[in-house]
Amino acid sequence: MDAHTGSAVRCANCGAPLKGVARSSVVICPYCETENHVAETPEGIRGLVARMKQASHEADAIAAANEEKAEELMQRFLAELGNFEQGDSRAADRALCAYEGYLRLQFAPTLHMYAAMGHDHPAAAEGMRSIDEAVATALRSVVENHGLPTPTDK
Repeated sequence: MDAHTGSAVRCANCGAPLKGVARSSVVICPYCETENHVAETPEGIRGLVARMKQASHEADAIAAANEEKAEELMQRFLAELGNFEQGDSRAADRALCAYEGYLRLQFAPTLHMYAAMGHDHPAAAEGMRSIDEAVATALRSVVENHGLPTPTDK
């Protein structure tokens, strides 16, 4: 527990609660041995909390703003799938592009939260990699389920 805020401070890598945070600005995780740089002052911790709270409100706004565009991309994806099934071989690329755009818009609020942590923060970097992997997995699934050619099939 952080002595100033009463909340658990967690390892940036594995998420384990960290002990000794109030006494040090660098805490080594006892589980994964990651070096965690933690704000020593209450102002530093409050600053991070305030930044994340603001980012959360902004993420909500991003989600709302992207809703209509995401729906348009999904409709375009479905239309292009229909075009592909009707024999338009170039529609596959357009369908996959629309679907990837749709997926990326779904993750935009989460990416905003990671960006608020800082792109060099280990949890943010890992989260962004996980999102890229999730998008790639979803695209592979669509290719397989709909018989679309992959870029290497061309």
